[in-house]
Amino acid sequence: MAQPHDTSDGATLNKSPSPAPVPSTSPSGKLPAELQSCIICRKKPARLCATCRSCSYCSKKCQKEDWPTHKFLCKAYSNESRPTAQHKRAILFTEENERPSLIWVHCTDYPDEGVETADLSPYMEDLAPSVSVVHFNHRLNQVLEDDIIVYNLDDYLSESKPTRSLYRATAPLGFPAVQWRGPIMVMRKVGRGSDAIYSTDMTLADYRNILDYFVNYGKYNATGIEECGKEPEKTANTMRGVKITCKSEQDLRGKKPFVAVQVSTNHAATLDGEVSPISKLVNMPFRAWKIPQSSEARGHGNSLANQAALFLMIDTNPKRPRWGFAPRHWQHGIGDVLLVREDGEDLTLEQAEVLSRFCQYKLIPMVQQATETEDFVVSYRQPLVGITKQSVVDFITAENVEAFKKEMYEWRDAGKDMGEFFESLDAWSGVIGA
Repeated sequence: MAQPHDTSDGATLNKSPSPAPVPSTSPSGKLPAELQSCIICRKKPARLCATCRSCSYCSKKCQKEDWPTHKFLCKAYSNESRPTAQHKRAILFTEENERPSLIWVHCTDYPDEGVETADLSPYMEDLAPSVSVVHFNHRLNQVLEDDIIVYNLDDYLSESKPTRSLYRATAPLGFPAVQWRGPIMVMRKVGRGSDAIYSTDMTLADYRNILDYFVNYGKYNATGIEECGKEPEKTANTMRGVKITCKSEQDLRGKKPFVAVQVSTNHAATLDGEVSPISKLVNMPFRAWKIPQSSEARGHGNSLANQAALFLMIDTNPKRPRWGFAPRHWQHGIGDVLLVREDGEDLTLEQAEVLSRFCQYKLIPMVQQATETEDFVVSYRQPLVGITKQSVVDFITAENVEAFKKEMYEWRDAGKDMGEFFESLDAWSGVIGA
């Protein structure tokens, strides 16, 4: 592209008829996946914006379409310098500013523990923010290469002002269906799901993806999901799934913890949902998809907690440092969760509830015991005796889940109190945190 010129608002716009050539950024000569195709229409080949070199377009038409939002950060992106190697580029939306801002967030890696901590305190007021993960763009119908993490304080500051810079940035795309308030910070992780541990810089392609997320958030809440009293009837365009409700739905609307639903076969969960590691080991792989919550639910204290869904997402690879832990975005602000089979087959209410109870009342105590045992072995150099991480993984089988179901149903059919049954298992009901 030709050299950019300043527009009236101080941003930059490339005026030449064709985009700039794509530079090589890796030994293979390839850019990250999101920069290889047009951010507007996904067409290839695409070329980088000459100013920020952080977003690609296939044509001047697509670049012009993106400009009303892209202009807020384009020039700033090209002028930013990294404070240290430990700082990663993020995007901040606030109540006070007219525009979103590029910020540098200091990240500390702990390789032995397989975790990274990001210092959010300058922007999140030393509070623990809600965490959401974006790995799918509904406008493009595209799975993202890496997870994008959204931190916000809406749950804590429900009376705060609307996030002004977010609404300014999304105005050309449409008004968000959900009210966003308080500061919002967005970062990018390398990889997806349990593999997404370490942060990397946000690109302006990520910026457009996240704006699409904010605009579409809430539009997929009820679309394609129909609650049913019992098991729904299967049709050519639907499949049976299960919704695990969070505390706010149970408290505010009297919902049961597990609800049978009928789901359209092209629902976002079939692509966007994360596969439960536990479900894979019992030969019934299903995807878990966080259902966007209403402003009422998100402002109802800590009521987006959903332990029944959390336990289904724990890491089952004993070689990983975070074995036995769910990814961080499954530990806070979960809300309602939709479960659908990865293979498109029906998922029954019984299958989902039994596996969740199995995780909570059989598996989690074993995870805790194995972790304590192996920590003791490492600390005191004692021989490994008793339950191990691998033995816990070996215990996660369809046969053991079936045995648990039989035990649970025999207790229920005898007319005994189910609460006493769970207490008899010496259940550990705390959340597996970081």
